[in-house]
Amino acid sequence: MTGAAFLGAVATTNTSVQLLVSDEVRGRVLAVYMMALTGSYPVGALLQGWLADRIGAPATVVAAGSILGVVGLVLLLRPGLTSLLDEHSHRRGFVGDPLGDPLLDAQPAAG
Repeated sequence: MTGAAFLGAVATTNTSVQLLVSDEVRGRVLAVYMMALTGSYPVGALLQGWLADRIGAPATVVAAGSILGVVGLVLLLRPGLTSLLDEHSHRRGFVGDPLGDPLLDAQPAAG
């Protein structure tokens, strides 16, 4: 079940990144995103392995879970911290956008 949930999360975030990034930089952003995604697990495992050697595996798991819980709590209590992730000025004017963008909607002048 954990593997299926992980695959669902990876597919969802990958799709979201592709939809939210402008066409001009999509390849570069996906490259950085995939490097961060695939590189963070080995680095985290290395760090947690080193920490487990120093303070023990149970304490390491509790520490990692506590840090994750604190970050989750901060994001829950301060939703404004993630509001910048919702700003997609390059995507304005698409179908269903209530704000629209007059510059994108304007037709070029003939001549």
